[in-house]
Amino acid sequence: DDDDDDDDDDGDDGPSPKPPTPSPVSPTPSPTRSPVPYGTCNVCGNGRKVNNPSVVVEVNGFDSITCGSLQDLGLDREISESECRRIPDQINSVCGCNPACNVCGNGRPVGNPDAIVAFPGVSPVRCGDLEDYGLEGSITTSECNDIP
Repeated sequence: DDDDDDDDDDGDDGPSPKPPTPSPVSPTPSPTRSPVPYGTCNVCGNGRKVNNPSVVVEVNGFDSITCGSLQDLGLDREISESECRRIPDQINSVCGCNPACNVCGNGRPVGNPDAIVAFPGVSPVRCGDLEDYGLEGSITTSECNDIP
């Protein structure tokens, strides 16, 4: 028991000290879920691969991009399913996604690469160039079947 006039037992007459104010505690944020990657996108469709990886293409929803980089984005799960469904039709012939087409048939090479050939609805083309287009997958299977 102290002899001062206040209600505490500290021996002085001053006001009682206030207990320290606890510092505000920030609530712990709830954990954020990591983004779920898209499924693998085969940009050529049907399990086919790009045969012309360095060719630059214009694809809706993407800047100009090489076929190889676009294929990598698909394999790295960075292309949505809806985008993936639209890509093959935009890139198949340019990126060489189609199976190889031997334009002479039966595995025969072009005998005269400088000869010019023309088909209905197609601009005239050198046989050597046509062979290159076929072997790199730039000619669709149906087009390949229509080459005489």
